[in-house]
Amino acid sequence: MKRFHKKGQIPALYAIAELIVSFLVVFIMMRASYGYATGTFHHRVYLANDVALTTTSLGSFPTNIDYYYPLFDFPYDLRFQNSEVQVLGAKGEREIKHAFVTNADSQFDVQFKSPKAIVISQQGGTLSVKDVTGITLNWNKEYCENADFTNIIPFILDPGHGGSDDSGVVDGKNILKESDIVRAIALVVSSHHRDFGYTRDLEADQSKDLDSRQTSIIPNNGFLSLHVGKYDGKENYIKVYYNAKNTQSKISRALGCKILNALIEAYPRQITGTAIIPLDPQYLDAHFNILDNEKAGIVLELGNVEYENNPFIKDAKNTGKVIATVLPSQGVK
Repeated sequence: MKRFHKKGQIPALYAIAELIVSFLVVFIMMRASYGYATGTFHHRVYLANDVALTTTSLGSFPTNIDYYYPLFDFPYDLRFQNSEVQVLGAKGEREIKHAFVTNADSQFDVQFKSPKAIVISQQGGTLSVKDVTGITLNWNKEYCENADFTNIIPFILDPGHGGSDDSGVVDGKNILKESDIVRAIALVVSSHHRDFGYTRDLEADQSKDLDSRQTSIIPNNGFLSLHVGKYDGKENYIKVYYNAKNTQSKISRALGCKILNALIEAYPRQITGTAIIPLDPQYLDAHFNILDNEKAGIVLELGNVEYENNPFIKDAKNTGKVIATVLPSQGVK
């Protein structure tokens, strides 16, 4: 049957369709222009490329690694799917995609809502990613090798300084003595380890100098010497020093590493850096002469006395407890 249309009906429909299409084109162009003008498009392209490259690089890393990737300057949703990262934009903006290299064991299917940070992890050849927004992390933790600690008994604790080298420092209106700070920590450790030896009387002011403390260490197989540093008040480091040349160097490093990591877990916000430092006895500063022997032992520097919130000074009770709970797990009883 022949169909008839009223005069002008078809042109009117075309006009409406053209108007709708024109609005859509203008809207899309405005969104694209906005993305370019505000930098969001370039930000998302950069982010997609960089995250993909980082993920590929970590996948070929020869050892296990957790990589912290901050995203405070990139307020976008992220999607990881199969071997592709997608950076999502505002409604109406297309996602930016970039592929990365992975393996069959690494399966990705996760989306994060404006994460502040992610951790890209490679463990045992398997890649993964997680959102760590709001989680307090300290990425100064060290890799600790396994070691047999059963032979470092008997064990002695050395709360450092005192006698002619009392290391008094000024903290505001108070004069803090390093020997008093480490004594408070050692007292807590002693409540957990009454069978430990100590290089000084913990119930009295320090009166023994370095030479006499070194003599106290000789009959023992292992030792821990406690100290506090003094430097720029904006930094708060944990440092472990050990004798790199004696036969117990591997055990010494492992012991210091495990104590260091336990303290980081206890105080992640207040520690700004860590170091495990091997020393050669031929070039020791006088303060480190206590390491000049064949014992398994470390000098542990507990942060900075001028750091306002140094937890090792303000919370000696918990600091001592953390150190004490690490030692038994290593076979030091």
